[in-house]
Amino acid sequence: MLSGGIMNFLSKSILVIIPAIGSGLMAKNQPIVYKKQLENGLTVLVKPVKTAQKVAVNLRYFVGSADEKDGQKGLAHFLEHTVFKGTRILSESDIPATTHKLSGYCNAFTSYDTTAYVFDIPVQHWDRVLPILADCMNNCTFKQDLLNSELKAVVQELKMYKDNHFRTLAEKIVEVAFADHPYHNPIIGYKQDLWNLQRESLVRFYKKHYIPNNAVLTVVGDVNPEEVFEKAESNFGAIPSNLHYKKDEFYLNKDLIAHTTLLYRDVKQPQCMVGFVIPGLKDINPFIVNMVQTLLANGKDSRLYKKLVKELELANNISAFNFGLFDFDMLFFAIDPKNSEAIDEIVKLIMQEIEQIIANGIPAQELNKLIKTEQSSLYSLFEDNSQQANYLSEIYLATGDENKLYSALHYTPEKAEQEIVSLLKDYCKTVVMQKGIVLPLPEDSKDEWLKIQQRSDQEDKRILDGKIRESEVEKPSYVHEVAIQEKENWEFPKPIQFELNNGLKVLYYHNSNVPKIHMSLILKANELYDSVEFPGLYMMMTSLLSEGTDDYPGFLFAQEIESLAIELSCKPGAIRMNLLSADFEKALTLFASLVQKPTFDEKAIEKIRSIVINQLKKSSDNERYIADRLIYESIYAGHPLSKNSIGTQESLEKITRKDIVQFFKTYVTPQEATLIIVGDLNSYDINKLIQQAFGNWKGPKVVDIQYPEVKNTTKNTITAYMNRDQIIFNVVGLSVDRNHKDYDKLLIFNRIFGQGMSSRLFNIRQKTGICYTLRADMLTNADFYPGIASIMAIVSPDRVQELEEILQKTIVEVADTLTQEEVDEAKRAILNNYNDSYSTNNSISKAFEIIAHFNFPFDYYEKRKLTLDAITLDDVKQAVKKVLDPQKLITFKVGRV
Repeated sequence: MLSGGIMNFLSKSILVIIPAIGSGLMAKNQPIVYKKQLENGLTVLVKPVKTAQKVAVNLRYFVGSADEKDGQKGLAHFLEHTVFKGTRILSESDIPATTHKLSGYCNAFTSYDTTAYVFDIPVQHWDRVLPILADCMNNCTFKQDLLNSELKAVVQELKMYKDNHFRTLAEKIVEVAFADHPYHNPIIGYKQDLWNLQRESLVRFYKKHYIPNNAVLTVVGDVNPEEVFEKAESNFGAIPSNLHYKKDEFYLNKDLIAHTTLLYRDVKQPQCMVGFVIPGLKDINPFIVNMVQTLLANGKDSRLYKKLVKELELANNISAFNFGLFDFDMLFFAIDPKNSEAIDEIVKLIMQEIEQIIANGIPAQELNKLIKTEQSSLYSLFEDNSQQANYLSEIYLATGDENKLYSALHYTPEKAEQEIVSLLKDYCKTVVMQKGIVLPLPEDSKDEWLKIQQRSDQEDKRILDGKIRESEVEKPSYVHEVAIQEKENWEFPKPIQFELNNGLKVLYYHNSNVPKIHMSLILKANELYDSVEFPGLYMMMTSLLSEGTDDYPGFLFAQEIESLAIELSCKPGAIRMNLLSADFEKALTLFASLVQKPTFDEKAIEKIRSIVINQLKKSSDNERYIADRLIYESIYAGHPLSKNSIGTQESLEKITRKDIVQFFKTYVTPQEATLIIVGDLNSYDINKLIQQAFGNWKGPKVVDIQYPEVKNTTKNTITAYMNRDQIIFNVVGLSVDRNHKDYDKLLIFNRIFGQGMSSRLFNIRQKTGICYTLRADMLTNADFYPGIASIMAIVSPDRVQELEEILQKTIVEVADTLTQEEVDEAKRAILNNYNDSYSTNNSISKAFEIIAHFNFPFDYYEKRKLTLDAITLDDVKQAVKKVLDPQKLITFKVGRV
């Protein structure tokens, strides 16, 4: 898997360095992160988190694609794919099988600078993964037969990324910006290099870089640091280091060169990106980079959003992100322009805003907002052990400072302003700007583009047909030696509840892990209540809620929200807020104003109408969106779910303010709505505050929807042509509703068949390399109405027939070949993963939403073990046979078909 560092969080930067005020993280004379270096040079970092039910174990090597030689581009990433494929002790199936047995999760990813292997494991099992990671450090076997099938999967991954035009554009800009630096080359490499990779090259790279003194082991969770150090020593201590190991240093020749990259693809809507080379993670405080992004482009209160989207209406959206590279980095501004003619003006205005900040500085109010936003993001990071381990290890390798992520640097507004202005002044200049644009492919070039794709497919087939895997997937063996410890007590949080006179039900739960609060208002009228006459009316109405209220007219509402670093989401049927606990009372005032007094200003309506219509047009360029629309229209024909929640251009153009206001008054009502509040509530009188905020909210009762019967499907094939490198392939049928007696049986089957690296479908990928993405879910969208049973793959045109034949055979045979061991392990994994439902404020709130929506008892999760234990192997087999009936399944293909 590829990683772009900070790019994994494009919409919200959370890599920050600020003091954790009031969090108790820096107790006197007590380190936040404990560090020990073993004699062989392995660094071990431990961050105890006593409230966590799972432990994150992260082994990160200081080697990435930047360390590859010419002719071997893609080697580091391919190595990452093959490390889990067997050692002298472990078979190729042992690591996923052991992880599944332990009810955990494992993955790996490669960036330009590092490669990481990660496990999230229940606390009682966390140390079971250390022998695996240690064995993989120097005992991997790299059997040629297994390399052949994995090479095919990696080439499929490469082709899959080519269909992500936004990602491709960013890589092309990086390629130009780092012309003489290894960042010039994509992490996944070039297929001609991958075709020619030799096992000997892989082994040499592995032996050179996968050594203790080039790695950091990071453990975050409810662990004792001394115990971690002891177990690290016993598992890794005997692995020899290489005292002569030295990383290459890379140089970038700088010049005053601006460049524009034009990428032509078969799309309808243009995309634009502007980038600047800035200092890398080794040399710059990422806190400052995040602040620049928030100041200029991330959020409705950012300067460029207000100017380009709100005031001048030149763009539908703008955002900023960076890759988090070590040596040098790229600061990107991504723009969704109204049309290609607006791009030049947009770029000009971006530079004008940067120059204005350099000349005039940043007002104190804006600086305080930026600091508060980063503080809130850091607290959210504290709830996620896996991401803490990820960032902690990454920053440590870049800087050598194990406490940098948590250090109390006490940024003053003055210092923040100085460093922001300095960054913009020194690096964000027109003469070094890298601009990229995705443009619609000219009609007279479409045939040539198709020929290029077809030649590429033919080349892949010619080369990869010679990479044959003869052996079957190796059976797991080590897994049988791994002991598991059953969890004895299944206790989960339970909310306090009360109800207001207006029918609003309130559930709240005090969780003091972090000083944050999550609020969710779940309306009875969900997305299925969308207008029959004007599809998309519900989506448009909720998009307008944050565009101003009577109390906070116009843009003042967004300014208030973002000044408090509140994350706000408004969607049909649900409105959510995530906030700092200190701002709870003010947030309640804003929340109440949002649901009771939106203005629905005519100018805002026209702006949102334009954005939604553009979003609809842009969706037609997305092959996955097209596939989903075809599936829902076929499976739910005649049902409200068959409608497009965005609407149609015709319906959106007809919607009036009167329609919006009437829809709001009818469906945004406290009657049978549920307000869920989870977080640090200890200092608040919840009953009193909720009564003050929502007690006077009035609204009608919402009528029940009589869902039409969803009819069974019959065998069919549906195709849609799009010029893409790969085909979105789905085999789909009707499943069961959430309260059906077979729901839990299919939930168990999900774990066995299509989820994770130990699944049956992943074994098909292991054996054949037929595609990179192959997964299944038998319960997609299951609610009070039946869900969808779906097998989904992304596959190149030259292998789609082969995949179809494999899946047809698998569907016929899978139920009868299920085993008792698979069922038992799936049950255990499901139960252990319920801990994740109560690991953060957001996840606790979501668990309460499910309980409230289906009217489950509050001890629902605690009784799940009894429910699952009662299900037999034969029960699962019979449920699967009913859902995966070949005569009722529809095959969907979207791409060059």
